[in-house]
Amino acid sequence: FRNRAKAWIIRNNLDSHLSKFQIGCQDITLIEAPQSPFFAVFEGFIDFLSWRVLASKNSGFHALNGINVIVLNSIVNYKKAFQILDGGARQIALMLDNDPQKKIGEESPGDATTRKFLERYPNIAKDMRFKYSLYKDVNDCLMNFDCPF
Repeated sequence: FRNRAKAWIIRNNLDSHLSKFQIGCQDITLIEAPQSPFFAVFEGFIDFLSWRVLASKNSGFHALNGINVIVLNSIVNYKKAFQILDGGARQIALMLDNDPQKKIGEESPGDATTRKFLERYPNIAKDMRFKYSLYKDVNDCLMNFDCPF
């Protein structure tokens, strides 16, 4: 998958071992829907693709047609998403991970990043993790046969 910096994010599942690496600079990926003020934010590309599959099979997952999509490619890129969203987003759907807490009392990375978006855009951002609350992320939901959606 290519990001805005024209670098490549590589994912490979060889012999049941997931490899993730990047060739070039770290950045977000933006899939634009010109003139649309609506955005969906995903942590990674596999989650975005998994959402697309789920949307094709169930009306509970919006198809994302006509919506700008931001793939963070890493939660450390959240401020780069802010640069785009500050330009006129009217609605933001957050599809970030349901990471477990590493230490009791500390926010998980997914919770912390979601909170940052909700604080910055309190009237327009919505946490969509309730759609896959029993799973680690959107892809985990898709990969489980007992996914309720």
